[in-house]
Amino acid sequence: MTDRLRWGILSTADINNLVIPAIRKNPRCEVRAVASRDADKARKYASSNGIPISYGSYDQLLDDDQIDAIYISLPNTLHHDWCVKAAKAGKHILCEKPLAMTIKDCVEMIDTAKENNIFLQEGFMYRYHPRTQKIKQVVESIFDKNIKYINGAFSYSYQEAYGKNPVTNYRMSPEMGGGCLWDIGSYVVNFIRYLTGSEPIEVLGSRSNYPGYQVDGLFCGVMRFPGDIMAQFMCSYLLPQETKTEIFGEMCSLTIPQSYCLVWDKKEPVYVTNSEGIKTIEDMDANAYEMEIDHFCDCVLDRKDRVVALDDAVDNIRVIQALLMSAKQGCVVRMGR
Repeated sequence: MTDRLRWGILSTADINNLVIPAIRKNPRCEVRAVASRDADKARKYASSNGIPISYGSYDQLLDDDQIDAIYISLPNTLHHDWCVKAAKAGKHILCEKPLAMTIKDCVEMIDTAKENNIFLQEGFMYRYHPRTQKIKQVVESIFDKNIKYINGAFSYSYQEAYGKNPVTNYRMSPEMGGGCLWDIGSYVVNFIRYLTGSEPIEVLGSRSNYPGYQVDGLFCGVMRFPGDIMAQFMCSYLLPQETKTEIFGEMCSLTIPQSYCLVWDKKEPVYVTNSEGIKTIEDMDANAYEMEIDHFCDCVLDRKDRVVALDDAVDNIRVIQALLMSAKQGCVVRMGR
């Protein structure tokens, strides 16, 4: 291992447009190669993005002994297989969320990484932003472990983002792990769990499909946590863009616009309301994707401790699966390990 990470990009997904610049900005990194199942597509992508090497298969990328780390931005159902293969090939892995679609697959991915002395990180980039960590500190301070209710939202217009013919996008394919809950709803579930510092004891979910497709276009969930903390959320491909979280205690509330640090060129303060009025906590100027890559480098090159435990990925999957089961069965699902 050198003092720099040579990255291979596994897939030509749109999210690469945010992650590749973050990798390049880090002085400890370089983008060396990209792979697609279509050699011509990989070649054109490499040329237009200034990437030195292109491969016409994912296996070829993993066989490159000049690659230290892999960024996996494949559709959700492909995460497991290629994470396992990358770990066995000796590559450190940054994999987009959700890490897997089942608990069994996620545990196997984690175990394989450990067995091969590989660092595996889930791509919840907002967890590495100092704003998120500051919010957690504020919550613990002003609520003194006395949160009563959380309301979260993450939505955007799919048609506006991807056009009127969404069939070519994996998000519209149930076989590829599509639907708004696995996609953007996973952020809301993750954030609420992070804020409470606990796991729900029961959940209730309800969904409606995206018109013409067998994936959820709108999902609403209710979660009860220990200490009678109640949380509800919605995620949707059918509504205007919203990424707000509200936290309520007996004597105060916290409003968090841009909860997932998606916008870094427009600061959004956090609002605290109590008996003294409203005060703001100013945003912190940072790019979440750059923070994500910096943390990855810290852990791989400097052997620093990870910020987010891999068990967090397992627990997030467990909650999402329970919410989907609740929506399917039309009843409350009680959580257990």
